[in-house]
Amino acid sequence: MKKTLCFLLGALFLSMMPGNDAKAQYRVTWAGVTYSQDFTYSGSAVDISATYRDASYVMHNATVVYKNLADNTVSATAPKNVGSYEAIARPVLATEILIDTVRPFTISKAHLSIGLTTVEDIKWYDGTDTAHVTNPGLMAGKMMGDDVTFTTTARFNDATEGSRKSVVAYYTLSGADTANYILDTNARLMSTVGYIIRQIVLDSAAADNGIFVDGNGYCDQIIINYYLLSGNATMYKLNFSAAALAAGFQDVAWTNIPVRGQITYNIPAGVQPGTYGVTISFANELFNANPTYGLSKTLSEYNVQVNLSKDLTRAIFSDVISIVDTCNCFSSYQWYHNDAMIPGANLPYYQENGGLTGYYHVLLSMDGNWVRTCPQSNFTVITPAEGEPAFNATVSTYPNPTTDRFTVEIENSTEFTHTLQVMNVMGMVLINTTFNGNSTTIDLTGLNHGNYTVTVDGIATSVIKK
Repeated sequence: MKKTLCFLLGALFLSMMPGNDAKAQYRVTWAGVTYSQDFTYSGSAVDISATYRDASYVMHNATVVYKNLADNTVSATAPKNVGSYEAIARPVLATEILIDTVRPFTISKAHLSIGLTTVEDIKWYDGTDTAHVTNPGLMAGKMMGDDVTFTTTARFNDATEGSRKSVVAYYTLSGADTANYILDTNARLMSTVGYIIRQIVLDSAAADNGIFVDGNGYCDQIIINYYLLSGNATMYKLNFSAAALAAGFQDVAWTNIPVRGQITYNIPAGVQPGTYGVTISFANELFNANPTYGLSKTLSEYNVQVNLSKDLTRAIFSDVISIVDTCNCFSSYQWYHNDAMIPGANLPYYQENGGLTGYYHVLLSMDGNWVRTCPQSNFTVITPAEGEPAFNATVSTYPNPTTDRFTVEIENSTEFTHTLQVMNVMGMVLINTTFNGNSTTIDLTGLNHGNYTVTVDGIATSVIKK
């Protein structure tokens, strides 16, 4: 019996000696991992354990090491960073062999998100597409203690001036632990109505400070042309001088420009001929909507000329045009044809060889100031016809000057019913009536002091109201 026991102990001793193939084999039981297990980065080590039971059904904890498949390095320290790994179980005793000792697993990136970003979708033109980030945002999903930061940039879809632009925010991660994370989005559409605004700059080479006002003027309408180098002028306002306001002009509050590059203003009825000052201001499309980028630009005062009525120039023959000067108001003359000065044409009339064509106006000296008539292109010659008064008919007025009423008489007329008109110096008809016989009384009450033209059947004279 002792011999048998000694034999068994000897055999066991021999089986445990190095190089001996008689080793016990046991199957590993893994805890916390299956084949192709996928973990998400959590900032903590992925610690995997393995056990096995020996022949006596006693449980043992296997030693687990970890292989990084990126570089095949093996470490006893459990990994925490993103990557592909193998957990390898090793037996406690060298005399044991473990079966199913390798378990592959991966650690995938954790998700980060960034919210509450704010970006300005309006800016002054600077030649770049960069948008200003007012708040980079807040990051969510980062593990405590990890070194991960982010930067936010924003860009317009292009760098040119204009509106309805898209603005996109972009995010960039940095820091030692960045590789363990993925950003849910690295770009975010912030706006589709962005603006890049240029300063309103007028082209001073095109006209005076970029503005052209026809100082020799318009008879019914002022036209202001402006020339922009940059910016978008969408509104304008006009402020007239004190003299212009007193004459009947009215300021224009901020108004949308109907035609790009041009502003028009209708001259009010009753404004006397002369030179008047007006100040012009422009504003961009954000003037009322955005106090930061809304822009207005006020220009210096410009002069506009209100001209005499074209009715003061009339064709008396098919080749002669003349001034109607019933008040003897004018002392010097200079005729123009199609806006070109006619050299030597300095008389109250002008004769055009070959007949009147195009349009004519006259530069006149009136009370020491130069004024201009509006262009005349109607060359209908006024001649006596059947039923009209003869040219030897005369018209007189008295008292002249008058304070309110005066009498008009016509002599040597073959007509009994007569047409009478009273016009101001601009040729505007203020009174239009008829009378029978050779005289009538006209009341000027309510009209301003000044010179008025009175015509009876086309025959003109003047009256002065004191």
